[in-house]
Amino acid sequence: MPVADKLKIARKSLGKNQKEMAKAVEIAHRSWQGYEQGVNFPGGKVFAALAELGFNTNWFFTDDQDVPMRIGVVTQVAQGGDGQSSVLENKEVSELLNASQFDNLGLGEAVELLAKIFSSGEKVLIRAINANLLAFSDNVDSKARAAKDSERLAEITERMEKMEEKLQRMDQILEDHNRLARENNELRARLDSTESKPAANG
Repeated sequence: MPVADKLKIARKSLGKNQKEMAKAVEIAHRSWQGYEQGVNFPGGKVFAALAELGFNTNWFFTDDQDVPMRIGVVTQVAQGGDGQSSVLENKEVSELLNASQFDNLGLGEAVELLAKIFSSGEKVLIRAINANLLAFSDNVDSKARAAKDSERLAEITERMEKMEEKLQRMDQILEDHNRLARENNELRARLDSTESKPAANG
């Protein structure tokens, strides 16, 4: 499946139109339209933004045609008494992730909690944890790749700016050369004119 089609699927899974999606990834509306039409290909900044929205960016480059898994949508946290899964909505997940009460949870405590949950054998909880761990890992990797891409882009931009400065200096040298050539030609023309006058008078 082409990346363009997967971008469309990703957008629809968020319930957004093209204009809203473009705003979500901080690009122009026409740029997103071009991506979905396959006219243009999104850069690292767009995929980093998609990772921020909870998408596994690797999905866009695989043959997997399933709807991409997103944090929050698949975070099943409990089984209700009626057998229905309780799912946290994206807004609730966002509120949980921004809650300061979780800031002081250290690595050791987190490992203990994970061990407790895994040893409980609760498949729904274990599946949700695994899904989120993979998604978070992909997010971190995507940010790292985006950071490297930004560094490379900064280096390329710096090189281009230096090349532009050199070209400007070369243009100035060429302009000075042409000016001197014109002045030299004018001076020769005057000398030729001066030398021809006595001959004409004689």
